[in-house]
Amino acid sequence: MTFKPLATATAILCFALGVVWFALPHWILTHWQLAYDYGGGFVSRRMACLFFALGVILYSLRNTQSRDARVAASRGIIAACASLVVLGLYELAGSHVGWGIVFALALETSLIAAFVSVEREERVTKGLADTSATAR
Repeated sequence: MTFKPLATATAILCFALGVVWFALPHWILTHWQLAYDYGGGFVSRRMACLFFALGVILYSLRNTQSRDARVAASRGIIAACASLVVLGLYELAGSHVGWGIVFALALETSLIAAFVSVEREERVTKGLADTSATAR
């Protein structure tokens, strides 16, 4: 897979998550076996804004020719998802959340694998381009 379809799909996922977190925070929190209160809803809606922003960034970068921009976006997604996985596992191990979070952990782990693969492909492609430029 290349950066463009992955960035596009992830942007759409971010927009969808933004809508759900903004409109139905109680649904996700209940699914994770967390109590819904005003504070949780407030933080959830603020997080929705971050999902919208991330979606805009990825959608805007999907056609970029800049390898550095693609790598930076990939590394940012990898770092965000890795920290979410670690946090989710920590909270699950401490029985602070329910097993409903496993779906989110699987999705975040899948995004890590996909963006690592794209970044690896970027390095290979850059290596091939460097080799062919040197051979001329």
